[in-house]
Amino acid sequence: MAAPSPKWRRVTGATGPVPRPRHGHRVVAIKELMIIFGGGNEGIVDELHVYNTATNQWFIPAVRGDIPPGCAAYGFICDGTRILVFGGMVEYGKYSNDLFELQASRWEWKKLKPKPPKNGPQPCPRLGHTLCLIGNKCYLFGGLANDSEDPKNNIPRILQPKKVEFMKKVRLTTKCKSEEKILVLTLWRAFLLPVRLPAKVEISFNYLEINAINAVDHTQVVIETEKLSHHLKLMSFEDLEQVVSHVTASLKKIFPDSSPGKLLKKNSPELQERIKKITSALDEQTNANQGPCGGYSETYAALCDYNGFPFKEEIQWDVDTIYHSQNTKEFNLLDFSHLDSRDVALSVAALAFNQWFTKLFSKDLRLSPDVIEQVLYVISLSSKLEELVLENAGMKFDAGQKIALALEENFHPVLHTVNLSNNQLEDRGVSALSQQFEKLSKGLKYLNLSRTSLTTK
Repeated sequence: MAAPSPKWRRVTGATGPVPRPRHGHRVVAIKELMIIFGGGNEGIVDELHVYNTATNQWFIPAVRGDIPPGCAAYGFICDGTRILVFGGMVEYGKYSNDLFELQASRWEWKKLKPKPPKNGPQPCPRLGHTLCLIGNKCYLFGGLANDSEDPKNNIPRILQPKKVEFMKKVRLTTKCKSEEKILVLTLWRAFLLPVRLPAKVEISFNYLEINAINAVDHTQVVIETEKLSHHLKLMSFEDLEQVVSHVTASLKKIFPDSSPGKLLKKNSPELQERIKKITSALDEQTNANQGPCGGYSETYAALCDYNGFPFKEEIQWDVDTIYHSQNTKEFNLLDFSHLDSRDVALSVAALAFNQWFTKLFSKDLRLSPDVIEQVLYVISLSSKLEELVLENAGMKFDAGQKIALALEENFHPVLHTVNLSNNQLEDRGVSALSQQFEKLSKGLKYLNLSRTSLTTK
């Protein structure tokens, strides 16, 4: 005879003090009793609740003894009427290695002090581990351990491989509520995490997404991004200075010829003056220390982060080592032709803001649409691009029209050498290009449009 299939049923109509919503708690059963302890919900919960499955009733027992602090994601096992609790998170980012025993027959807690093993140290503080009972022995395995007693020291684990540059508590205000968060700044990105379990990123934005930074007063700032405005109250003006300094310094690395201080808007005259001094000093410092090839690698890494893709260390190494040692101003796409087109496209995009490279070169390499799109982006923005060689790149007539449009959008074009030979630009593409070439303030020194399917027209 086949066993009946198990079925889920929602339990309703329970009486007594129902536990509030939570996560990271543990549950064990002793006969008809279901015992729940701890967990997280806007902080760590220290409550012990019991549910009687026979009477459909909740109750909170009057416990005594060495009552443990609230904890979450701990080890929890039951041995008869004895329950053991080991480790877990006792406050945000702070883990425990304490061992408690609850005798459920009389609801009495007791803190145990087991001897360490002879061949090693006792278990370190942790959470998320497994604890099981076999015979008269408890077996502990795994979990996530603390680096230190400082709760904030665990956030770098979550954000790896990004390096934390700034981390402080702030108050985030939205239309509905105001609550504490942890603000973390890495080199190119800001993160907001909850001051509770689980430790996860709730909000994140790249500094390139910032449209404006408005300091309301000496501790409050509104960061306007492409998607949202983030209203933050910091602990002190020094914290505000650090946030503004870090963001503007990072943006200066991406845009070497810009003044990120222009993002600072709607500030009081006094505050504006203080922040202006900070950003001016940063401008001078960054200009003097741009890094190899005009800080290309910094810009490239920032654009990769902005687009949500990992950067290729190979590209950075080639530029910082080979290109830099040869003192070359030519960015050669053939050096990166073995990479995925997405990676090549991002490497090209970084040239739009770079003040070192003056030549973009490619020959007999068919460029993908996303790479061509970034080439157009560079043409429309770069104030340093003097030579453009895209010979036999597989471009059609519309590419010629798009290059012409990109040139028209550039306020300060310095292009004087163009080689687009062996591309099917046709009359339409070449005609559009010719109109823009005529407008170049310094004219062209060299132009090659051979084998571009031109007619006698």
